[in-house]
Amino acid sequence: MNIYNLEKSIATSKLKNAEKIQLREIEEEHKNIFVAFADVDHSSFDIKIEIDDSGEVQNFSCECNSKGVCLHTIALLKAISNLKSTKKSTVKKTRTKAPSALEILVNSISEQELKYWLMGFLSKNKEALLDFDLNFSEQKKSFTNQDVLDVVDQAIKTVIGKRKSASATENKKIVDLLQKSFEPILSFIQINISEPIVFDIFTGAVERFLEQYYYIFDSSTRYNKFFNQLKDKIIYSIHQIKDERIWEKTVSYYWNIFFNADKLYDYKIDFIFDVYRESSIERKNIIGQQVVTKLKEWGNQDRRFSALYTQILLTIVIENNEFVQVKDFFKPKKFENNYNMVLLKELAKTEPNTSLDYCFNIIEDNYYEHFNEPYYELIEIIATNNNDMKSLAKLKKIKLHNGYGNYGDIPFIKEHLGNNSLDSFEKKLIKEMKYYSIREDEDAEYYFSLLDKKKNYTQMLEVIDRNGFSAPILLKYTDKLFEFNFDKLIIVLKNRLVDLKIDISKSQDEIDLLHWMLRKYDRSYFSNLRKRTFYYKPMNKTYLFDLIDAKNK
Repeated sequence: MNIYNLEKSIATSKLKNAEKIQLREIEEEHKNIFVAFADVDHSSFDIKIEIDDSGEVQNFSCECNSKGVCLHTIALLKAISNLKSTKKSTVKKTRTKAPSALEILVNSISEQELKYWLMGFLSKNKEALLDFDLNFSEQKKSFTNQDVLDVVDQAIKTVIGKRKSASATENKKIVDLLQKSFEPILSFIQINISEPIVFDIFTGAVERFLEQYYYIFDSSTRYNKFFNQLKDKIIYSIHQIKDERIWEKTVSYYWNIFFNADKLYDYKIDFIFDVYRESSIERKNIIGQQVVTKLKEWGNQDRRFSALYTQILLTIVIENNEFVQVKDFFKPKKFENNYNMVLLKELAKTEPNTSLDYCFNIIEDNYYEHFNEPYYELIEIIATNNNDMKSLAKLKKIKLHNGYGNYGDIPFIKEHLGNNSLDSFEKKLIKEMKYYSIREDEDAEYYFSLLDKKKNYTQMLEVIDRNGFSAPILLKYTDKLFEFNFDKLIIVLKNRLVDLKIDISKSQDEIDLLHWMLRKYDRSYFSNLRKRTFYYKPMNKTYLFDLIDAKNK
């Protein structure tokens, strides 16, 4: 890809869209290395592009992490193309470059005068002073933890001084200073990679930064990116240790910190776990054996570790096929679904009944139904695989109680848990359902069967008056309701008829219900319907009175 003919490599539509990107602070950091950042909504993305003298793009990156060449990168490519084209045309017109006014002035000043002025300028400009120091001072050969804390403090203070906040541009400058300041520190770390000072330097730098985090934070990910890159470089260096005894001693130091600390911040846990994650299979097994040994030492005692901490231990023993040896150490944790699901799925392989018991206990403790869904799925898998019909029935009963079940499962529940297993549920349903709309025929049929069993026809009439039940369900109970209170029944049926949204003449069930009404009640019971509006289906009124007229001929 060449900046002078971008249209050959990039679609025209992308080039046009890139024109809408607003770039700020376009700079040529070094020869042919350009940087800028783009503001999009509330986010800011760093962009970096390197080209050669012919304009060929050698490397590029953008903080948006899009695959391929993103619009931000294209926008900077166009800006570089314009900049270079301008310079080219200038060079052609001017064969010999005349010295600038600045060059003439600098050359006219004596060395002593220049040094004197530079001292004064640097004493008033902290950012320039730090940059000067980093470029020209003799670099330290060794560092203490305090040295690193001072580097972090100095980078922040150099940019924002005593202020308690930083702009997006200032945050970028802070990160740039940190990257440059940490170059000799990283060299020291790599030389001393097997020494404890390495972990102290990294964690000390993160802690000192976090103390300032809420003051200097912006929406960019540049700080996290900087410290993650630093962590990755350290861990890479650890795994470059060739002597296995030195490597094992080094990682044992980290894992002893993990095992013995009363409390570890997440970034420390992440660092130590990454030491494991980035290891070879053989080295993972060595760490895994250390973990198993420690878990056996702890036994099944109740150690109140965080879910993150415990899940790391669980992940390691599972990956190294050691779970069975130390399974008693791991117990489910309230409201920690991610950890619990890893544990219960693994436990189900060897102790399905224990896994089921845990699942049911967790469901009982959960406040919100949506947290139960993964446990429902796991119970169904375990119970089905083990032909455990009782547990399946128990699951269906719980879902029914929680309002997520299927009334069609009731016979299955009663078959495997006994006829009295749903007594409390049925009492609750009779009491509560009269306040809710019932739309599904299956639900209505079950509900009506309960009311019929209890001879509670008063409540049946109430819910019919409030819900638009289908004709087949009503026809099962109309005779009983007629004997109970025929006056109330005809009022309820007429109310239903007024609000019915379907065309009666096209439903045989509705026609059968109308014929039943006309058999049981004489014409006078329907007279007031002539004055009422059939809002949804006016033709129903006509159809009904055609039937009445036909009956009385």
